[in-house]
Formats: sequence, structure tokens, C-alpha cells
Amino acid sequence: MAAGARSQLTPLVGAVAIAVLLVAAPGALKDLPLPMLAAIVITAAIGLIDVAGVRRLYRVRRSEFVLWLAAFGGVALLGVLVGIFVAILLSLGDFVRRAWRPHDAVLGREDALKGYHDIDRHPSARLIPGLLLYRFDAPLFFANAGYFRRRVRDLVTEATHPVRWVVIAAEPITDIDTTAADTIHELLEELREQQVTLAFAELKGRSRTASGATACTTPSAPTGSSPPSAPPSTATSRRRAPPGSTGRSARPRPRPPRPRWGRARW
Repeated sequence: MAAGARSQLTPLVGAVAIAVLLVAAPGALKDLPLPMLAAIVITAAIGLIDVAGVRRLYRVRRSEFVLWLAAFGGVALLGVLVGIFVAILLSLGDFVRRAWRPHDAVLGREDALKGYHDIDRHPSARLIPGLLLYRFDAPLFFANAGYFRRRVRDLVTEATHPVRWVVIAAEPITDIDTTAADTIHELLEELREQQVTLAFAELKGRSRTASGATACTTPSAPTGSSPPSAPPSTATSRRRAPPGSTGRSARPRPRPPRPRWGRARW
């Protein structure tokens, strides 16, 4: 196809031609120099490289570009099977690395947008005093449970205002194993000693029941305490009722029943 063929029959015709050449004239190509044969092989191999795809890998995600370089070098230097095996091992290692140190974010209130957003991507987002809203973008298991615990403690210590509530936006946490549940319980006890309440928001039921972490992920808040609320936003504030009104919408008056007309009697 790269040579301009327009039919799927082209590979079949080429295979038949090579078979006829090998049977009818097996010694016709024995005098060809090796550099010419090497040039043919190199030309065919260059067509297998997607240059545009490599550029996209380098532009979008550098780690995948490094994996491509490793796979290409392994196949070229060690052979096809060994190179592919090396590429698979490196890909699995990169997956474990991303799960071990996943992306996380501290969330704040953005007036122009609905909800809470990453303060690194939205520098104008406002933090709520006394509340640490933290998102952990990976399942919690034995490899990253300690990292999660250290991150929460460091964020509470480095907060500008004293933190009284730590709310974990747990929608990305799709699973919690036993080691992670024990780590959360230890973090809960540490935060209680600092008079800080730990709570999980939008935690999936499977994550709560699969590891038996329900008791340690739904702590009871101190008496009379509640999470601090965000100040009213200009984008989400409700309209005020006019002076003199109760703020309740008037109930519609019921329609009078329609008269039932009987048959006329003559």
C-alpha cells in the first residue's frame, strides 16, 4: 500500500512472484551486494515507524515517549521477542509507579465555575478556612496507603488557617484494601488527637464494604461541630426576595370543579 497499490490483491501477487523467482531462477539474486539488501530492509522498516505518533507521545506524555524509546532500542539491539518483553516490563513498572504516587489535589471554590476545583489548575480558587478538601486520584492499597497518610498530615500541618475538618473527595477511590483501611484508622486517631475530624465524601459502597473500612471512614464529629461552609458565590447566589415578602412562592389557587351536565329531559 505504501508503494501506491490500491487493491488487497497486491500482497498475494507479490508472494506469487517471489515464489516463482525462487523456483525458476534461484541464483538470480546471489550476486546482489549486501548493502543493497540492507537498504531494502531498512526502507521497509522505516515504513513501520509512525513519526507523527512519536511526536504526539513526546508532546502529550514524556514517560510514554521514554517507553517507546526503550522498546525501540530493545527490539533493535536485543531482538524482537526480548525487546517486546523488556517493553512490557517497563510498562508494568510505569503503571505501578503511577499507582504508588498518584495525582492528588487540594480543592477550592471557584466563583466562575460550579463545584470545587484543583487550586493548582485554578489559582483564583478560594480555600474555606478551617476545611481541607483533598482529592486522591487512585484506589487505596498497600503501596500508596502510607503516601496518602503522609500527604494528609503534611497538608494539615502546612495549612495557613487551623484545620478542623479534613474531607476526602473519595469518588476516584474505587477500592480500599485491608492495609489501606488500617492506615486510614491510624490517620483517624492521629487527627482526633489534634481535634481534627476526618470524613469521606462520595465514597463508593464497594470501597466501604469490601475491606471492612466502614467504621474507620465515617467518623463521628464532635458535638456541636459541623463542616465550615463556603461563602456565597456571586455565580451561585440566589435572588433575594423583595421587601415585605415572605420569600415563599404563592400557591396556585385550585380551579373550581367543572359542572357535570346531565341529559336534558323533554
